[in-house]
Amino acid sequence: MVPTSPAITSPISKGKRFASRWEMGSARRMTETFLDLERTLHVISRQNSVLRETLGRFQGTVEHGWADGGYAPIMGRGMFVTLDPDTANAQLVLSRDRRGVRWTDAGQDLPTTPQRFDISSCVLGCQGFTMGRHCWEVEVAGGRTWALGVAQRSVSRKGWLEFQPEKGIWVMGRCGSQYRVFTSPITTFPATGKTGRVWVTLDCGEGKVAFYLAKHEPPIFTFQQVSFGGESIFPFFWVGRGSHLPVLLTRAHLCLHSGEP
Repeated sequence: MVPTSPAITSPISKGKRFASRWEMGSARRMTETFLDLERTLHVISRQNSVLRETLGRFQGTVEHGWADGGYAPIMGRGMFVTLDPDTANAQLVLSRDRRGVRWTDAGQDLPTTPQRFDISSCVLGCQGFTMGRHCWEVEVAGGRTWALGVAQRSVSRKGWLEFQPEKGIWVMGRCGSQYRVFTSPITTFPATGKTGRVWVTLDCGEGKVAFYLAKHEPPIFTFQQVSFGGESIFPFFWVGRGSHLPVLLTRAHLCLHSGEP
């Protein structure tokens, strides 16, 4: 009997079997990866759903608080105020980060442009608004000559400004021992001690500009039924002689005090 020789497996056959096993393993790994990805996406989807529900409840609380007058200063969209150097009067020196401004007796040699306040020591914020609710906080540490609020984009930049709603300016401020709301005629309130903090709230839809001296108190004054004429509304600041307004990097927070920085 002729002995049977063992089957000889060619290298090609071995390579095919190896490739087949590798492909099966690769497919299994890809399947597991896709399953893991699907589970992860499912978890993220659930988290997003919970987040949307939570935000919805929070928004409802905000809307209710704004409507009934409670804690209104923290309503709306808190914002950081960055000052616009192209609008700053030459008596005002802005910090490098545009979050601070101080009065200087030495006028600066700045280019004359249509945007710049040429006589009144005013400056606008960079960002304007046409819709929504917005708020920012001002800490008045010691300044006794200042005014703040909002102004229309078209507010006059030349000559002495009249702080009046008819001129597109809605502001309040302090002059010595009095708070002044620049209505027509001016509304005054006694001011004793340091002012502390002032919240400005702007509601473009309702046509309201309100000022608060503390978070949990009623507004010191509210401009009602304001018609902004469809214009962008900007944060507005007037800095009196010797005052300094550093804009802090905390939440919607500015600080106003007297003297050099």
